[in-house]
Amino acid sequence: MTGKSRKNTPLASNAGPRGIKDIGPVLSMFKDRYVENTGQVDLTPEYVDQIIEMSLFEEEPGKEGELAQIEDPAKRQEKQKQLQRPLRRKAVEGGKMTPDQLIKPLVMALHAETLEFAFPYLHFHRWCWKLLRAVKESTDGLLRQLYTPDYLERENQLPWVVGWIFISASGLNGGVSDRRLLQKAAEALNRMLEQGTGSFLIDQVLGDALGIPVAFEDE
Repeated sequence: MTGKSRKNTPLASNAGPRGIKDIGPVLSMFKDRYVENTGQVDLTPEYVDQIIEMSLFEEEPGKEGELAQIEDPAKRQEKQKQLQRPLRRKAVEGGKMTPDQLIKPLVMALHAETLEFAFPYLHFHRWCWKLLRAVKESTDGLLRQLYTPDYLERENQLPWVVGWIFISASGLNGGVSDRRLLQKAAEALNRMLEQGTGSFLIDQVLGDALGIPVAFEDE
C-alpha cells in the first residue's frame, strides 16, 4: 500500500473522537467551592435540593435507602438536559425542609457517585498503553511492509495500530483478508497475560481496591 492510499483509508469515526464523559453531577457541584474556592458559598436548603435533583441515581421502589442508576431512557434524557442548564435557586415545594429530609438524600446521592470517582482510570490507561506498545512492537515490521513506515508518526497515535490490524483482517484493502497482524497482536496479548497482568488487574485493582470481585465460569 502506498502512502497516498494510506491517507485515503478511513480511520476516524464519523461520530467524532471518543473521550471520558463528565460523571458525578452531584459531586461535581462541590468542586468549585472546595477545590477551586470559587463556587457557591451559601448552600441554602433550596440550592442543595436542586443539586440533589441532578443525581443520575434514584431510590429503588420498596427498598428504602438503596439507590440504583436511572434506567428509564426518558428520565435519563431529561436529567442530561437538566445538567446542561444553569443551576438556579427555587422554592422548595411543600414548605420548609427538615435537616434530615435535606441531608439524607444528599448523602445517598454523594455515596452513589463515589465509585465513579474512585475508579482508577489513569491506572487502567497505563496498562492499556503498555498493551498497545507491546502490540505495536510485535506487529511493527509487518505494519511497515503493509502501510509504509509512516503508518505511525507519534506515540499518541498508538491506538491507530488497532485500526490498521482490523482493516487488514477485514479485507478492506483490496477485498483480501490478511490475518497475520491479528495473529501477532494475539501473541503479544497472550505474553502479557502469561506475565500475570490480567490477574493483577482483576485481583488487586478491581477486587481489593474497589471491592468488585470478578469470577469466570468454566464451560
